[in-house]
This record gives sequence, structure tokens and C-alpha cells, in this order.
Amino acid sequence: MSITLYDAMDDLLDLLSTNWTSNGGEKPEITKVWDKKTTGFGEDFRDQIILDPQKEKISAFSLHADSFLNEVPITIDVRTYSGEKRHNAMMKEIARILKKNVRTTTGYMDRRIIGFSSFNREYRNMFRATIDVIYREVDSV
Repeated sequence: MSITLYDAMDDLLDLLSTNWTSNGGEKPEITKVWDKKTTGFGEDFRDQIILDPQKEKISAFSLHADSFLNEVPITIDVRTYSGEKRHNAMMKEIARILKKNVRTTTGYMDRRIIGFSSFNREYRNMFRATIDVIYREVDSV
């Protein structure tokens, strides 16, 4: 049994970084939440995608508990000060990348979008929304 959180975070960061196209405009800064020291302070008006893992669920996957299903939910926090049109382009590009890469070649069963939340009403001059993604992997002891 293993913890897959860090591998899933690395995979998602790499997936978004390497598959970003001009349809989403200029590639924003993509970081893991623990690498991000400050957000929204001073003159920090860059487009940002922040990957934030949630609680990993590990459960027995076989009759004799020699295989385990690891489910890693990750919240993709998308922020921009460049307006609604730019934010929409970023959101669509992330969704395109994830939907095109549901099946993986990196050992995971799948990665899927499972939710979306908008926080635009809570901020002035910043557009912010989150996309919830889940990684699933089966591993053996």
C-alpha cells in the first residue's frame, strides 16, 4: 500500500504544463499549494493555477485486501485579474486538457473532473473558481 498524493500532484502539474495550448492564452503560473507563499498581496496580479490536494482515501480493493484503491481529490484553484474572458479561456483549457486525458499512461486508473465552484462574487477585480479532480489508482501490497 502506498500514498499516491505526491505522485498525483506531480502528474497533474506536468499534465497542465505540457499540454497547455494557445487556446487558453498565455500559460499561467502553475504551482502546488505548499510552494505558494502568498496569494493576492501587493502587486501580485499574475494569472495563477494553484493545485491543492485534499484528503486521500485508501480502501481495500480485493477480497483478501492485497490490493488497495487510492483516491486522491485535488482542487485546482484558478485565479486571474485579467477579466471574465481570460478566466473563461483558462477554465476551458484546463477542462479540455483533463477531458482529453482521462485515461492515463502513468499508472493511474483515471483522472476525472468531479466538480466546479465559482467564487467570483466574493472578490473585487479578481476572477476565481475551482475545479475538483479525482485521481484513482489501484496498487498491490
